[in-house]
Amino acid sequence: FTAISLLFHIIGFVMAQAEVAKYANEFLEIGVGARNLAMGKNGISTTSSAVALYWNPSLISNNLTDIDIHFMHSIYLGGIATYNYVGIARKLDTARGIAFGFLRISVDNIPNTLEFMDKTGALHWDRISYFSVSDNALLAGYNTVIYGFNGGATLKLIYRQGGKWAKAYGFGFDLAISRKYNNTSIAIVLRDALTTPVLWTYSLDEQIKDVFIWTGNELPRQSVEISMPSLRLASSQRILFHKDIIGNIDGTITIYTDGMRNTIITGKPFSVDITAGAELTYKEIIFIRAGIYNIQKEKAMFGGYSRLTSFFSGGIGLKLGRLSLDYALLNLAGNSPLPYSHVFSAAIDIIPRQN
Repeated sequence: FTAISLLFHIIGFVMAQAEVAKYANEFLEIGVGARNLAMGKNGISTTSSAVALYWNPSLISNNLTDIDIHFMHSIYLGGIATYNYVGIARKLDTARGIAFGFLRISVDNIPNTLEFMDKTGALHWDRISYFSVSDNALLAGYNTVIYGFNGGATLKLIYRQGGKWAKAYGFGFDLAISRKYNNTSIAIVLRDALTTPVLWTYSLDEQIKDVFIWTGNELPRQSVEISMPSLRLASSQRILFHKDIIGNIDGTITIYTDGMRNTIITGKPFSVDITAGAELTYKEIIFIRAGIYNIQKEKAMFGGYSRLTSFFSGGIGLKLGRLSLDYALLNLAGNSPLPYSHVFSAAIDIIPRQN
């Protein structure tokens, strides 16, 4: 109880000095696993193993033989940014499982031209250096059965870096509960359950400070951003078309609590987003997937909203024994000139040899 009390005191102290930032830690909203991404960020109520650590920790041990290792790789923004995830899940017994994962989004080899020009206007090519910007998260999760329901939690440790000048540290929790009724699966996931605070600190030498002042920019100051809780209500319906052909129709309703967002339903303090996806499988070997997500209201030129816009995704999967290979094509970059990205995932089930 002492540790829990101390945790709440720390959270209260941080929140008293923090600013609720809409879209804070948005890199944690992209998603992991080509299967879920191909389905429009759905499949939350049927996910499993090392991917469930991110989407729905109550299903970490779902369909897990013993140990599952998952890799994901994606390059987007025309090759400027890379997005990688690696996770491992272990089944403890018939009802419990643990998982660990690490995700990283980075832009590397960015030219640093802050000292390229001096106050006289002279150019110094030898002063150009390079740096990286990255968002990182270490995940740890656990699940068990609670009164017939699958329950689980994920701890998120966050580290963000902007070259040698800016660093951020944060932590948060996701909680989830799931249940399957015949061919229907449902899940409730509370992300950032106790909010997720992130503390930003800056380290600028005097020369860099002079550049900021000379160019009319404000010097950055230590600050705290907070990600507010969001609630995901997910459901999946399994459809048997043939003994060898099975379909899944998935849908997710996400309720944000950080104020008005450009979602299908907007409001204060709640905004609601809706996504949908589908998966068709043949003999549990070949998978075809599609989804719709990021449904927004597009503003008209002279005010108001003119129409709804959305993003579409798709992909395929192949399961060869203990090896699963998945591919997704989706929009990870919004309205950029090169919006679509290729996402590749590979997972392998490991069964230790019995003595």
